[in-house]
Amino acid sequence: VIEAPVDQINLTKRYNDEAVTFIKNNKHQPFFLYLAHNMPHYPCYSSEDFQGSSQRGSYGDAIQEIDWGVGQIIQALKDSGIDDRTLIVFTSDNGPWQEAGEENFMGMGGDGTTGSALPLSGWKRETLEGGMRVPAIMRWPGRLPAGAVCEELATTMDLLPTLAVYAESDTPSDRVIDGKDISNLLENPETDSPHTYFYYYSQQSDKLNAIRDAEGYKLHLWRELRGLLSRPPYETEELYYLPDDIGEEQNIFADYPEKVAELRATAEQFDAELILNTRPIGEAR
Repeated sequence: VIEAPVDQINLTKRYNDEAVTFIKNNKHQPFFLYLAHNMPHYPCYSSEDFQGSSQRGSYGDAIQEIDWGVGQIIQALKDSGIDDRTLIVFTSDNGPWQEAGEENFMGMGGDGTTGSALPLSGWKRETLEGGMRVPAIMRWPGRLPAGAVCEELATTMDLLPTLAVYAESDTPSDRVIDGKDISNLLENPETDSPHTYFYYYSQQSDKLNAIRDAEGYKLHLWRELRGLLSRPPYETEELYYLPDDIGEEQNIFADYPEKVAELRATAEQFDAELILNTRPIGEAR
């Protein structure tokens, strides 16, 4: 403990300085660095150099500092001579938080600004695309094609088996690993995803709320009542085709009964297998 209570104004800078130091100290050996910023979780803070630097209030200022920090990390890799031997993955854990607006957070140091998932629908804690789908930017000079855009289905669960391949290691064989090796997808974005289906579990109820297939058909099985965490989910009859309707606004449930039946049966089978293979919660002593 170096400070209690913590001064959140300096958190992003401290995390970033620690990451740069770690890179310099480990440049002569393989390493894995996981940098999880507190920001832009509310209430948002940034160091003095970035306060007022954006047009989006404290939220935008926090993003500005994170962006600057990414540049510092890349420069540290270049200065250490390992830039072309390092894979960088920049992504997020969920979509923006609807409650992080002026009404809820003016009294907690917020200023009414928040992120946006447009044109996606939904927010954090929801299984609409706006709650689940996040940007992922990867960089590996000379190994991954620069400027390429991949539209295929992937998940952060794929990082474990993919990094294992790049590290010439193996994933555990004594448990079910839901992620898949997407190294071919990273190096050749036009190839097909190894995922046939993706399953959307609710952050609120741990319930399988939706399923989509590789084509882009997405079936909502259950839906949480927005903003009411104590309410149970309710059953829905909603099917969307994401390539043409990324905002999930055109319900085609009645037009595709066979697709609905296929997705529902697949979802129920996977959910049963997931429950069967659930491991006990681990402990750290």
